[in-house]
Amino acid sequence: MHRKLITIILVLTLAANPVYCYAGVWKLLTGIGLVAGGTFMAIDGFKQIETSKPGVEISDWYWTKEMNSSWQPWLVHAEGKIRNTGNVPLDNLGIWVFFYDASGEEWECGFLHADLAIYEGVPLPPGIRDSWSGDGHAGYWSRPAESEPLTAKVHVQYTYQKQYESKSNLEGIIGIGAIGTGTYLIIDYLIDYSRLKREAGIEIKVANRKDTTYLLCSKTF
Repeated sequence: MHRKLITIILVLTLAANPVYCYAGVWKLLTGIGLVAGGTFMAIDGFKQIETSKPGVEISDWYWTKEMNSSWQPWLVHAEGKIRNTGNVPLDNLGIWVFFYDASGEEWECGFLHADLAIYEGVPLPPGIRDSWSGDGHAGYWSRPAESEPLTAKVHVQYTYQKQYESKSNLEGIIGIGAIGTGTYLIIDYLIDYSRLKREAGIEIKVANRKDTTYLLCSKTF
């Protein structure tokens, strides 16, 4: 009962004191809101997202075959054009041709780096188009009727360095500005609140005694 009475008197004293306007609670609430919202915007805006989009295009390609005397009876040749359609340089570029017979069996004939004479061993820059060609063997003498290559497909492999950039620098900057403004309002509120206590003659202290913590409020009349 006494605690409630003291609390009521303290609230009425603060409400009746004109210094109360110095410590507008709206400053504290607005400041906390700006800091919280600004923190979210800064984190979201400066978040790193991957922007690399690799890609290649094979065009104008064809292949030929002729009988050969080795244990793989078909000598095959393939050539065409390749273009980097992505936005990152392509490393370790390899072009592989797969040949298929009537039964659908697959033979791999590799044309590592093909004839990319200018860019062989170095990354292929975005937008660059170059030629490739290569020779290989296909089929088996043990099954000459089934091992003639009839169709072919091109496979491309490569590696690349991933690129990252901030999601939105503008959003991040706005977030930092909001944090700064909110921090200013919170500090300004605390200064006003300290001034309120001093001018109103109010003192609030936290005291520890044994296992109990006390909140002590005093008013000078």
